Amino acid sequence: MSSLDNLIDQENRHLGGGPLGRRTKVVEAEPTRLRPALGEISQNQRRQPLRNTSNKPQGFSIYCDENAPSFSRPQPLLRKPEASTIDKENIPPKEKSLRQKVKTDVLREQSKAENVVQVQQTRTVQLLHSLPSRAAHLIQEHESMNTSVDLDSPMVVEETVTQLREQWRVPPIKDNHTVDIFTEPEYFQDIYMYLKESEYKQLPKFRYMEKQNDITHSMRSILVDWLVEVGEEYKLQTETLHLAVNYIDRFLSYMAVQRTKLQLVGAACMFIAAKYEEIYPPDVAEFVYITDDTYNKRQVLRMEHLVLKVLGFNLSVPTSFLFLNKMVEMVPVEEDEEEDKAKVGALAAFLAELALVDGETFLKYPPSQTAAACVALARHTISLDAWPQPLPERTGFTLEDLQECFVDLHRCFEKSKTAAQQAVAEKYRSSKYFGVSDLSPPSIF
Repeated sequence: MSSLDNLIDQENRHLGGGPLGRRTKVVEAEPTRLRPALGEISQNQRRQPLRNTSNKPQGFSIYCDENAPSFSRPQPLLRKPEASTIDKENIPPKEKSLRQKVKTDVLREQSKAENVVQVQQTRTVQLLHSLPSRAAHLIQEHESMNTSVDLDSPMVVEETVTQLREQWRVPPIKDNHTVDIFTEPEYFQDIYMYLKESEYKQLPKFRYMEKQNDITHSMRSILVDWLVEVGEEYKLQTETLHLAVNYIDRFLSYMAVQRTKLQLVGAACMFIAAKYEEIYPPDVAEFVYITDDTYNKRQVLRMEHLVLKVLGFNLSVPTSFLFLNKMVEMVPVEEDEEEDKAKVGALAAFLAELALVDGETFLKYPPSQTAAACVALARHTISLDAWPQPLPERTGFTLEDLQECFVDLHRCFEKSKTAAQQAVAEKYRSSKYFGVSDLSPPSIF
């Protein structure tokens, strides 16, 4: 037999003895360990695999048996053995704690209270709306029964409800006319003094034209005269015109402008004043149109942005028109003098706009002083006392304080019919303003 015959399939032979007699000890194979039971999993009693015996640092063990090494992180607590026997699916719900019960009760009571209040308010509103009709119905029934209605009876509530509704209106109503709360005696004088103090904070520099290299006072007068026509075209308030001119002068006090951009400045300032004062201001396209498309919308809006930035958004300015209206109201008049009072107001407004056009002369005067001179000259023109007794005390100006401005205004009034700019005269020639621009100034010397 050859040596190859001695080779035996050693992989498949039994571990006991064999023909070669090399292994005589029978070694039984270790039985395969089955999957651990559910109880062992719930108790975290898995058997740890072989650990690395090298010197490398060990990572954190996710197993929690007794042989696991201890690290800085503490081991989680084991559950109690009896926890595995609890039927978790059929556990009855836990009762709420005392704090949660109290909180739930409080929220429930609050919601009930809110519902009650809402219902009461709804009933009250319905009752208020139905009171006049119910009262009228009851009164009609009493009249049909030929019985007299006592005025103190709770049935008569229509007049009381109407009075309460009138008391709730703001501003109040007297003699079917709305009352301006700013003209009431308790507020009027304090408001006037505040306006007089604040006017000096937003005055333009009256000599700013000396630093302008490309424009003159004549160009400014043409611009203001054009703005008067714009205000009449779009039926803007007179206060809007005064605000726009104030914005122009304050802007030119800090910025040098070319003559080709002066009309753009005027249009942007008028646009800002209209949005500040008017209820329905003209659109930016209207201001592009009135400049005969010399500028586009983008240029007007960019100039508006620049003007607001230079002015610091300080747009609430006391103007001469605001002061003269308050000064006209300061003088008490009789019922038969109401027309004269309205005529004084229209003539004073006409003189104030003439002063707006002539900036070279009147920029040095504050608006309150110009307004006082306009009222004094208007009263003197219609043969009234120029500066009666209540005005010196309430306005803080005497005739000596107004003398210089009064003379300049009288001179401007004389030149109004022959001046190059006639927009103001055309405006005040209408019957709405009593045609005051056709009046001739009286002699003051």
